[in-house]
Amino acid sequence: MISISAAEIVAWKVPLDRYSFRPGERLASPPEASPFFSPGDELRDAGKPDDKNAPKLEWAVWNETTGTLVTKGSLGTMWPLRILLAPYDVPHQCRVRLDLFDTTEDEPLDKDAKPAATVEWIAKSGGKSHAMTAAGGRRIEVEADVMLDDARTMVNLRLEGIFQIPHQDRMKIKTVFNMKSGSSVWVAGDRSNRKGMEVRATATAVLMDGTPRTEAVRIQIDDQAVPISQPRRSLEKHRIDGKAWLFLAATELTDFFPGETVENQDPFAETVTEPGPPTKLEQLKTVAAPEALAKWFKGPVLDLRETIASTGIELTEGVDFAGYDVIAQSAVFLTTSDSEAEKLEQMLLSGSDRWPNPASVSCEDGGRIHVTSGSSQPAFVARGSDDENPVRRFDVEPIIGESGILQLNFRYQDNSSRASTVLVDSTVTVKNGEPVEIFRDGSETPVKLTGLIVEP
Repeated sequence: MISISAAEIVAWKVPLDRYSFRPGERLASPPEASPFFSPGDELRDAGKPDDKNAPKLEWAVWNETTGTLVTKGSLGTMWPLRILLAPYDVPHQCRVRLDLFDTTEDEPLDKDAKPAATVEWIAKSGGKSHAMTAAGGRRIEVEADVMLDDARTMVNLRLEGIFQIPHQDRMKIKTVFNMKSGSSVWVAGDRSNRKGMEVRATATAVLMDGTPRTEAVRIQIDDQAVPISQPRRSLEKHRIDGKAWLFLAATELTDFFPGETVENQDPFAETVTEPGPPTKLEQLKTVAAPEALAKWFKGPVLDLRETIASTGIELTEGVDFAGYDVIAQSAVFLTTSDSEAEKLEQMLLSGSDRWPNPASVSCEDGGRIHVTSGSSQPAFVARGSDDENPVRRFDVEPIIGESGILQLNFRYQDNSSRASTVLVDSTVTVKNGEPVEIFRDGSETPVKLTGLIVEP
């Protein structure tokens, strides 16, 4: 658990005018040592916010060098400041990076391996892009469609590209899949006859200046700058002392307030309307979590007890608890009632709109060829310069079912040997991560197929 003091120093990557239109005098030195200040930074006293209802702070400094507002205030100021500054209410884009690795069939790729070629670019969400690099016989050329989800925590990436390194057959890829922003996915690869290539994709939601979205708000903890956005990956359920149920739900706070949002202003709107009365979302207050639950929290907690009670779920006063962890971006519920626990679980599962995970499907017959694709999304990876007569090609459309079952519609063709040709076109049902023999022609090495659901 992260230990947080009573007074917090927080850095906000926001325009200064969201806090004040009247920045003060330049500062010869920062008010105190902080990882958000470096020697040579141009600093200004940011004074007091223009909003008369804004929380009171010990100090506020505008760092002109980094374009960051740095504030110090009590724990209770963090949520009101987030409402005031709306740090995520800016246009977002996506930074995409593709790494091409030169591999061999019998050597696993080292985690610290350096790519043979890399291309990186920024793309608008919902737009198409084209990127290419070529030098020394190495080439990456790709067409991409990128889409961010509403929370900008997930990326849908559609890729079609050509990859080349010296002394190897060209590799071509076409696929589409979802991935968590800031993560990397092994997109596709092929290894055979001691030669091979692997392609890795990394996609990150960024602000207009390229700052990763997760670093839009950072908090100082033990002299370190820690991103305040540390979302959990899934719904967690724990039994506490044999008498209570604890739920940790990875979710956006706005999921509990349909029709409301913290950042809902169009940055390109021609007119600006006067703010209306505060919404229920904006009226949330920080609350001390029960001591027994302290280890489950990473940061300030907003009180959701009234909100949850309004859904018909009964919480016993002084025993049960409902709150929202601002740093972990997760709801935290504690109930001693089995029936209410069942209601909570159903509510949390039904409210989930997370994009589905993709599957990595591989075919092995001495070598290994694989591609990652979303459920019900056709994809392929092919080797050779002739698209009509590839050296090797693997097409697959995975369909991910319940309980880790996958249906794989696939076609595998291998023309790499002059002595024989392999072709199999079929559909199989497999368990997650378990290889299945799909073809045998009398040779010592059968063809095996494996489908693996890729967790974010």
